[in-house]
Parts: sequence; structure tokens; C-alpha cells
Amino acid sequence: MTDKNLEKTTLPAEAEQAEPKVEELVEEETEVSSEVIEDEENQNDANPHSSQENSSDAPSDFLSHWQKKHQEYLEQKEREGMVEADEEEASAQHPALRHLQIDLQTSPEEDDQNQKPKSKTQIPTAILLKSLPVLFLAFCFLLLSLYFISPLSRQKEFTFKGNEHLSNQAILKDSLISEKDYAVTTMLNSEGHAKNIKNSSAWIKSATIHYAFPNRVTIDIEEYKEIGYVPINGAYYSVLSSGNISETATSEADFPEKHTIINLKNQTLVKKLVPQLAEVDDAIIENIQTIDLAPTKASADLLTLTMYDGNQILVPLSQVKKKLPYYAKIVSQLAVPSVIDMEVGIFSYAL
Repeated sequence: MTDKNLEKTTLPAEAEQAEPKVEELVEEETEVSSEVIEDEENQNDANPHSSQENSSDAPSDFLSHWQKKHQEYLEQKEREGMVEADEEEASAQHPALRHLQIDLQTSPEEDDQNQKPKSKTQIPTAILLKSLPVLFLAFCFLLLSLYFISPLSRQKEFTFKGNEHLSNQAILKDSLISEKDYAVTTMLNSEGHAKNIKNSSAWIKSATIHYAFPNRVTIDIEEYKEIGYVPINGAYYSVLSSGNISETATSEADFPEKHTIINLKNQTLVKKLVPQLAEVDDAIIENIQTIDLAPTKASADLLTLTMYDGNQILVPLSQVKKKLPYYAKIVSQLAVPSVIDMEVGIFSYAL
């Protein structure tokens, strides 16, 4: 605080000190007046004659004394007025000092009232509207936190579709989905789990995993078409439309009523044959009973196809896709079981 501030702040204190001084002067004046009157009364009692002589002079002495004291009183009041005028002028020149003076003159009761907490103001509607997105996100985060804490987050309800030759348990095991995994984690890693399923079996052509909140998991399987069975070491394995052979054997008791036995020991020939058969009409494929290799000098890859309707087809392996579809037109013209030779051109003769 500067020296000017200190000077101005002491003004109210000097004014307060002036008031008692004025009161003292008035009391002194009253006391003097009382003493003068008492002295005059004593003199009158002691010397009645002299009191009569001095009665004319006493009032003048008392009046002059009173005037003197009164003049001092007026001068004191004038000085106080000058101090107050200086204070007002200083306050007008320095507003900060005026506020400081008002603060110093504030009563303790007013200070206590000023220190009371102000009433809370209402939050504007615009601010509330702007805060709604933040509140909404916070609420969603709270719900997600509660969900992950609850046992529901780890429970998963599986649904399998499209799998005919693979069991649900085998597919779930091959997916590497753990019971301890969160359902949301399963959804985020769905592509990886689907890839695990596809690579686990020759049957799987494609696999997709769909997730539905809160815990439903659907696994869609697309299997390769089964073309026939190939004998390997006394057991029969499914030959798939991809050209691959299944990893598990199939019991003869599980064969469908019409099935195709592919008697080709060379698996390379099997892989060349099966993709071509997969593009032929299903009615023709289902009518094939057996496929055997019957090479000739002209065609080392000549195949003999024995049909369930009693006919036989001779066709080179390399031309199965091209020539075998004509069988449907030719068979309608045959009256007896016949051989349809497709090695060079296409013609038929009776067995």
C-alpha cells in the first residue's frame, strides 16, 4: 500500500478522535461556568456589599470567558470541517481510496452479511444442451462398464448353420473360441475365428461369424459338395468338389442310396477329375455308380463310367467336362443298355 493510501486511511480515525475532544471542551466550559458562579456566590455571602459593587463586573468576566471557550470550540469545528472537506476531495480524486474508506467504515455486522454465501444461480439452458452429448457418452460408458463386469459379458449363445458333415462341437473347437472370452472380443476377432474354422477341415469352403448383442453368436458354414468316395487302405473317404479328400473315413453303412465309388489310386488323377465332375449336372453325377481307369493306346487317361441305369460311358479324363453333359440327350434315344463311346467323337452300341 502506498503512502497516500496510508494517509487517507487514517483520516477516519482522526475524525473519530476529534469528537471526544469537542465533548471535553464543552464539559470544561460547563465546569468553568459552574466554578465562576460558585465563586461569585461565595463572595456575595462573605461580603454582601462588595457583591453588590462587583455584580455589574461579574457578568462581563463570565461572558468574556464563555466567548473565549466558544471561539475555541468554533475553531475546533472549523478544523474538523476542513479535514472532512479534504477527505471528500481526496475521495473524489481517487475512487479507489473512496472504496477503501467505505470498506474501513463498514460495520462488523455488514461484514458478516457480506460474507454470507450468495444464492446459487440457475444454469442456462444453452449450456445444458451443449453438455448433453458429454452426459450421454458418460452414461453409455457406465453401461458398458457394468456390462463387462457382469457375467453376461462372457456368456455366448452359439447357432450353427450349413454344416452337414461336421458336428457343432467340432466346429466350435476348431474356431478356438474360449468360454472365458468376452462376447464382444469374439465379435472383434470374428475373422480370425472364421479363418481357424476354414483351415481346420477340407469340408469347409467358407465360414463366417455374426454377432448380435448381447451374446448371440451365429456361425455360418458352407461345405464343399461331396462327389464320391475313394478307397484308401480298405476305408472309404469322401472326395470333395475342391478335389481334396476328407480327413475322416466314412463307413459304408453311412453311404447314401446312390453314391459314386472312384477307383483311382493316383490322387493326382482324382484332383483332375473331381473339379470337372463338379461342373456337370447333378442328375448325371448321381447316376454314376463307379469310375475306373481303362487306358488304351489312343487315350492313356480313358475312364469307364458305370451308370445306375445300366449304361457305360467311355470318356477321356481330360474331356469329362466337355463331353459328359451330352449323356442326358443320348440316353433318351437308347432302347437297351448300351455303351456310349466318347473317346473319339460320340457314338453308342449295345452291350
